[in-house]
Amino acid sequence: LEFNATSTTTPAIEVAAGTAVLDHLTFGNTASPYIHVDGASFVISHCEFPTTTAAFEPVHGTGGIKTGGRGIFYRNWFGRPNGDNDVVDFTGGNRPGSPIVQFLDNVFTGSDDDLLDFDGTDAWVEGNIFLHAHRNGSPDSASAVSGGNDSGNTSEITIIGNIFYDVDQAATAKQGNFYTFLNNTVVHQS
Repeated sequence: LEFNATSTTTPAIEVAAGTAVLDHLTFGNTASPYIHVDGASFVISHCEFPTTTAAFEPVHGTGGIKTGGRGIFYRNWFGRPNGDNDVVDFTGGNRPGSPIVQFLDNVFTGSDDDLLDFDGTDAWVEGNIFLHAHRNGSPDSASAVSGGNDSGNTSEITIIGNIFYDVDQAATAKQGNFYTFLNNTVVHQS
């Protein structure tokens, strides 16, 4: 997408309670959010989310995943956000009864905040590469996978078979969240 929105609050693509399959996209405007998926069903695969030149979260989701739908990020490349912003911030979607968001075989190149931030969100995180997450003046943590509760809903996250390199924390579970952390490789954690 070469001419996506020119505001730091308006995304290039917004899927609100809809269904979308997005494949092989590259975003040309690095000064506005790339994708918002709010209460949607989606598959986002083989996309390039470049390093941002303005302060915003490149990918944002609220309201979990649409009933009967799916929420999959597969084999994407994520550049760094500008400032104290998460690369992906996702809220909502708990088992049983709700589909959960999945991150499979993606590459995250860095952040001064969290790479994945899940609040009140159950998730499956497998086969990803997480690089260079370091708190740089941020009042928050800088973790590859992080999250807290949202309106009393906590997160249960399965993190399996990932590579974490040069991060402050591989995972931060706070405010009642529960993580299953299996067969991951963590190198150069500060």
